[in-house]
Amino acid sequence: MYKKTILKPFLFLITSVLTTQVNAASIGTYTFEDNAIADQLVSAQGQMYDGSNWLYASNTNWSIYDGLGWAESSTPNDATDVSVSTYLAATQSSGRVSLELDFSQTSAVNGAGDDLAFFFLWDQSNNAANVSINGISQQLTFSNIFNDAGVQQVANNVIWNGTTNDNVALVAASIDLGNFGLSSGDILNSSVMLLLESNTDTAMALSMTAALNSTVVPVPAAVWLFGSGLLALAGIARRRV
Repeated sequence: MYKKTILKPFLFLITSVLTTQVNAASIGTYTFEDNAIADQLVSAQGQMYDGSNWLYASNTNWSIYDGLGWAESSTPNDATDVSVSTYLAATQSSGRVSLELDFSQTSAVNGAGDDLAFFFLWDQSNNAANVSINGISQQLTFSNIFNDAGVQQVANNVIWNGTTNDNVALVAASIDLGNFGLSSGDILNSSVMLLLESNTDTAMALSMTAALNSTVVPVPAAVWLFGSGLLALAGIARRRV
């Protein structure tokens, strides 16, 4: 069901995206804020595999196959955590999978260069993936990931069907939000839709989505007003003591 890619000589291992940079993270030459990960799986559709379990999603309802049948399940975080080794995958036998992703801690911004990066496991050159934002769709183009020294990046401890695999190739596709109707400096206020389809025996395994250009999610004005009201009440309480 998958092709395990062995890369020689032994390549740099990534088990976490966190680096020594303050408030920053990197995967090869892709850099982003350490909380600029699409950490919300808003909805999904289709049958998918996480390396150990088969899952089925219908909008916000999830089921897991327990060997006997389908049982109700919670929303998985395999493609929304900070580990490159976990994933949600469409396989050739499962058909198409759609995933709706969003950011809770930051907002993607249309800045200089590409703005969003999608990280996958295994070679995806013969598979197909499309991203839709604001009703505009674009097919993703994948490339291998290298660091500044030209070393190809891989992931270890990747589980597939009970087997732990090392030296699994990492690939990425990035997009410019300007191609989706956003002007320079605009904040992405909609979710990101991904349509994954495996056309080969290599699974289409989404590991992570990151905003290469991002800004802190603004606090609603009502929250500030509520906070200032609490401070005022505290001041009144102190004066009455």
